[in-house]
Amino acid sequence: EQQYGQNVMGFDAAVSPDEQNYPQPNEAGETITWAKYLSNSAIERAQQFEVLYKEALTADKKKYSLSEEENKKLVDQIEEIRKTAAKQSMSINAYLREFYGKGINERFLKKQLEKETIVERFNTDKTAEFKAVWTDEKIKPVYDAAKDDYDVVSYRSFSLSPEKLTAKEGESADTLAERQKAENVATKTKAEGILATITDEASFLIAAKANKVVAEGATFDEDADTAGFNKTKSTVESSLTKDAADWAFADDRNVGDKSVFQKESGECVIVWLSRTQFPTITVDVRHILIAFKADPQSQEEATTEEIAAAKNKADEVYEKWQSGEKTEASFAEIAKTDSTDTGSAENGGLYEDVAVGSMVAPFENWCFDAAKKPGDTDIVKTEYGYHIMYMVNNDADNFQYLDNIREEKTAEDNEVYVKALLESDAYKLVRKEKRITNAEQAALKVIKSQIALQKQSQY
Repeated sequence: EQQYGQNVMGFDAAVSPDEQNYPQPNEAGETITWAKYLSNSAIERAQQFEVLYKEALTADKKKYSLSEEENKKLVDQIEEIRKTAAKQSMSINAYLREFYGKGINERFLKKQLEKETIVERFNTDKTAEFKAVWTDEKIKPVYDAAKDDYDVVSYRSFSLSPEKLTAKEGESADTLAERQKAENVATKTKAEGILATITDEASFLIAAKANKVVAEGATFDEDADTAGFNKTKSTVESSLTKDAADWAFADDRNVGDKSVFQKESGECVIVWLSRTQFPTITVDVRHILIAFKADPQSQEEATTEEIAAAKNKADEVYEKWQSGEKTEASFAEIAKTDSTDTGSAENGGLYEDVAVGSMVAPFENWCFDAAKKPGDTDIVKTEYGYHIMYMVNNDADNFQYLDNIREEKTAEDNEVYVKALLESDAYKLVRKEKRITNAEQAALKVIKSQIALQKQSQY
């Protein structure tokens, strides 16, 4: 079945813009058509474009002129359009007029491309100028005033879901509701009973393994499946509940704090581990995987014997490295021969630019531990096996929140700068309504013609 249009914020490309309303009112609260919205947006962009072009020339006319490389790129662009026009037996001016409207010719296009190049470079320079202002020292009070927006917490959690009851023969809806309510209460009571047995992370893992019910055929790894490491407040809220997020980010949280929160699916038992500034943007790490299974990607649950064998092997390999030169180079050589991770073994077990959310939780938690330093090593267990870890580089002082705030404030400063220019007397916008109306009508004529042709081609 052919689709004649596509929806982008409610816009239907198969319907003329003047025949459909924009989904949001204008600043005066009035309903406007898509045609009027597009016209207003085009005028605003054109004004901003011209203002920034003039500002660039005012700042340094020599600096903001086309370089030899930029000029060549511009000429090449125009020549490509000329070739396209020739394939349709048209001159470039006829082609531009046909597809972009009256008044658009090669001379106009060349000037616009030149302006675009200069404005883009000017924008880049202004952005760098604003960004340079936001030093780490200046960012700190911004961070201190809104830590919840930039910090992350680590915790463990698992859920208990009440059985979804169905009506017995002849049972009324009220009776079923009462039974379901009792089932829900029993689940909450069970969760609170489990909570009482938890004193720390280790006891939480024991409780999770003993009490988590999984669907038939599914597996549950209490270490991997309960991990919630380096999570933002919004992530905790979406994956658990708002109350859980508020609790996790409360100033008085301490290691080992625990609670039960009600979710739509049941009760969630949680133990709190830590709070920190957002982890470094990326880390470089090497690892040697000793998998539980011959196939590291196997979905079958590892047996107790397989887990024990993998741990013994990991200890042996780790000891082999420790008894040698204990360097990154020697670690890489052992990874090439002993690691079962075919994706990294050939490269000495190296994973570069590892970001939060790209690895399984225990592996990632080790990588983004703020206390880790280049050269640190350890053995980490995941659902795949045991990983002998080697920290290559974690750029420990480069926290993500610094870049986040710097980008936010740079964008805000740039917006204020542009707004001040647009509202200044020097660049006051003079609207010539008759010309605007004529341009709108000309554009709509072209659009409606193209819609008609497109519909005809579907039959």
